[in-house]
Amino acid sequence: MANEGELFTLLRFPREGDERRISHLRQVLREHYISYETLLEDARPMTTTPTILAHRILLADAFFFHARIEESENVQRKLYQRSIEVYSDLLDHAKRSLPSTDDSLLSIIEKISQLLRESRVQNSGLVLELITLLDRAEADMSSRPDLEKQRKIRRIRENIDALGSYYYLYF
Repeated sequence: MANEGELFTLLRFPREGDERRISHLRQVLREHYISYETLLEDARPMTTTPTILAHRILLADAFFFHARIEESENVQRKLYQRSIEVYSDLLDHAKRSLPSTDDSLLSIIEKISQLLRESRVQNSGLVLELITLLDRAEADMSSRPDLEKQRKIRRIRENIDALGSYYYLYF
Protein backbone atom coordinates (compact mmCIF):
# COMPACT_ATOMS: atom_id res chain seq x y z
CA MET A 1 0.00 0.00 0.00
CA ALA A 2 1.23 3.45 -0.89
CA ASN A 3 1.97 5.94 1.82
CA GLU A 4 2.73 9.63 2.00
CA GLY A 5 5.92 9.15 3.96
CA GLU A 6 7.50 7.19 1.14
CA LEU A 7 6.31 9.76 -1.42
CA PHE A 8 7.69 12.70 0.55
CA THR A 9 11.02 10.91 1.06
CA LEU A 10 11.30 10.23 -2.67
CA LEU A 11 10.44 13.85 -3.45
CA ARG A 12 13.01 15.20 -0.96
CA PHE A 13 15.79 12.82 -1.96
CA PRO A 14 15.10 11.83 -5.57
CA ARG A 15 17.29 9.27 -7.26
CA GLU A 16 17.46 8.33 -10.87
CA GLY A 17 14.58 6.06 -11.76
CA ASP A 18 12.28 7.20 -8.93
CA GLU A 19 9.95 9.09 -11.28
CA ARG A 20 7.82 6.03 -12.01
CA ARG A 21 7.46 5.17 -8.30
CA ILE A 22 6.61 8.80 -7.46
CA SER A 23 3.97 8.87 -10.19
CA HIS A 24 2.49 5.57 -8.97
CA LEU A 25 2.38 6.71 -5.33
CA ARG A 26 0.72 9.98 -6.31
CA GLN A 27 -1.91 8.16 -8.35
CA VAL A 28 -2.72 5.65 -5.59
CA LEU A 29 -2.85 8.35 -2.91
CA ARG A 30 -4.95 10.62 -5.16
CA GLU A 31 -7.50 7.81 -5.61
CA HIS A 32 -7.61 7.21 -1.85
CA TYR A 33 -8.13 10.89 -1.08
CA ILE A 34 -10.81 11.34 -3.72
CA SER A 35 -12.69 8.33 -2.31
CA TYR A 36 -12.32 9.65 1.23
CA GLU A 37 -13.43 13.16 0.25
CA THR A 38 -16.46 11.77 -1.61
CA LEU A 39 -17.39 9.65 1.39
CA LEU A 40 -17.14 12.66 3.71
CA GLU A 41 -19.04 14.96 1.36
CA ASP A 42 -21.85 12.40 1.03
CA ALA A 43 -22.01 11.71 4.77
CA ARG A 44 -24.70 13.41 6.81
CA PRO A 45 -23.48 13.51 10.40
CA MET A 46 -25.82 13.61 13.35
CA THR A 47 -27.12 17.04 14.17
CA THR A 48 -25.08 17.48 17.32
CA THR A 49 -22.61 20.33 17.13
CA PRO A 50 -19.52 18.30 18.12
CA THR A 51 -20.31 15.68 15.46
CA ILE A 52 -20.81 18.27 12.76
CA LEU A 53 -17.60 20.08 13.71
CA ALA A 54 -15.60 16.83 13.75
CA HIS A 55 -16.98 15.94 10.32
CA ARG A 56 -15.98 19.36 8.93
CA ILE A 57 -12.47 19.04 10.37
CA LEU A 58 -12.07 15.62 8.73
CA LEU A 59 -13.20 17.06 5.39
CA ALA A 60 -10.94 20.12 5.62
CA ASP A 61 -7.96 17.96 6.55
CA ALA A 62 -8.69 15.58 3.68
CA PHE A 63 -8.45 18.50 1.24
CA PHE A 64 -5.30 19.74 2.99
CA PHE A 65 -3.46 16.42 2.88
CA HIS A 66 -4.67 15.71 -0.65
CA ALA A 67 -3.21 19.05 -1.79
CA ARG A 68 0.19 18.05 -0.44
CA ILE A 69 0.48 15.00 -2.69
CA GLU A 70 -0.69 16.65 -5.91
CA GLU A 71 1.85 17.61 -8.53
CA SER A 72 -0.32 20.17 -10.33
CA GLU A 73 -0.14 23.60 -8.72
CA ASN A 74 -3.62 24.37 -10.05
CA VAL A 75 -5.10 21.29 -8.32
CA GLN A 76 -3.13 22.06 -5.16
CA ARG A 77 -4.44 25.63 -5.11
CA LYS A 78 -8.05 24.43 -5.46
CA LEU A 79 -7.69 21.85 -2.69
CA TYR A 80 -5.98 24.29 -0.34
CA GLN A 81 -8.74 26.81 -1.05
CA ARG A 82 -11.43 24.25 -0.23
CA SER A 83 -9.67 23.43 3.04
CA ILE A 84 -9.38 27.12 3.90
CA GLU A 85 -13.09 27.61 3.16
CA VAL A 86 -14.11 24.76 5.47
CA TYR A 87 -11.79 25.94 8.25
CA SER A 88 -13.06 29.52 7.80
CA ASP A 89 -16.60 28.23 8.30
CA LEU A 90 -15.43 26.43 11.45
CA LEU A 91 -13.80 29.66 12.60
CA ASP A 92 -17.09 31.52 12.21
CA HIS A 93 -18.85 28.96 14.41
CA ALA A 94 -16.04 28.85 16.97
CA LYS A 95 -15.66 32.60 17.44
CA ARG A 96 -19.41 32.95 18.07
CA SER A 97 -19.56 30.22 20.69
CA LEU A 98 -16.12 30.02 22.33
CA PRO A 99 -14.08 32.42 24.45
CA SER A 100 -11.15 34.08 22.66
CA THR A 101 -8.60 32.00 24.58
CA ASP A 102 -10.28 28.62 24.03
CA ASP A 103 -7.89 25.88 22.86
CA SER A 104 -10.22 24.78 20.06
CA LEU A 105 -10.55 28.30 18.69
CA LEU A 106 -6.79 28.84 18.83
CA SER A 107 -6.24 25.47 17.10
CA ILE A 108 -8.55 26.48 14.25
CA ILE A 109 -6.72 29.80 13.91
CA GLU A 110 -3.40 27.94 13.91
CA LYS A 111 -4.57 25.53 11.21
CA ILE A 112 -5.79 28.38 8.99
CA SER A 113 -2.49 30.21 9.42
CA GLN A 114 -0.64 27.00 8.49
CA LEU A 115 -2.84 26.56 5.42
CA LEU A 116 -2.28 30.15 4.31
CA ARG A 117 1.47 29.81 4.82
CA GLU A 118 1.80 26.51 3.02
CA SER A 119 -0.54 27.36 0.15
CA ARG A 120 0.65 30.96 -0.25
CA VAL A 121 -2.98 31.96 -0.73
CA GLN A 122 -3.43 35.72 -0.50
CA ASN A 123 -6.48 36.47 1.65
CA SER A 124 -5.94 39.77 3.43
CA GLY A 125 -9.42 39.81 4.98
CA LEU A 126 -8.88 36.43 6.61
CA VAL A 127 -5.40 37.39 7.80
CA LEU A 128 -6.79 40.56 9.37
CA GLU A 129 -9.48 38.50 11.10
CA LEU A 130 -6.86 36.08 12.47
CA ILE A 131 -4.69 38.94 13.73
CA THR A 132 -7.71 40.57 15.39
CA LEU A 133 -8.64 37.30 17.12
CA LEU A 134 -5.04 36.83 18.30
CA ASP A 135 -4.91 40.37 19.65
CA ARG A 136 -8.15 39.75 21.54
CA ALA A 137 -6.86 36.45 22.95
CA GLU A 138 -3.63 38.07 24.12
CA ALA A 139 -5.55 40.91 25.76
CA ASP A 140 -7.84 38.42 27.51
CA MET A 141 -4.81 36.46 28.75
CA SER A 142 -3.07 39.51 30.19
CA SER A 143 -4.67 38.91 33.58
CA ARG A 144 -4.13 35.12 33.53
CA PRO A 145 -1.08 34.17 31.45
CA ASP A 146 -1.01 30.68 29.95
CA LEU A 147 2.38 29.66 28.56
CA GLU A 148 1.04 26.95 26.26
CA LYS A 149 -1.51 29.28 24.69
CA GLN A 150 1.12 32.00 24.37
CA ARG A 151 3.38 29.55 22.51
CA LYS A 152 0.52 28.63 20.20
CA ILE A 153 -0.19 32.30 19.51
CA ARG A 154 3.51 32.86 18.78
CA ARG A 155 3.47 29.96 16.25
CA ILE A 156 0.39 31.44 14.59
CA ARG A 157 2.02 34.85 14.34
CA GLU A 158 5.13 33.24 12.83
CA ASN A 159 2.94 31.61 10.18
CA ILE A 160 1.32 34.96 9.45
CA ASP A 161 4.70 36.72 9.38
CA ALA A 162 5.90 34.16 6.83
CA LEU A 163 3.17 35.36 4.46
CA GLY A 164 5.21 38.52 3.98
CA SER A 165 4.98 42.13 4.91
CA TYR A 166 2.33 42.73 2.23
CA TYR A 167 -0.43 42.43 4.82
CA TYR A 168 1.14 44.84 7.26
CA LEU A 169 1.45 47.59 4.65
CA TYR A 170 -2.32 47.91 4.47
CA PHE A 171 -3.43 47.31 8.05
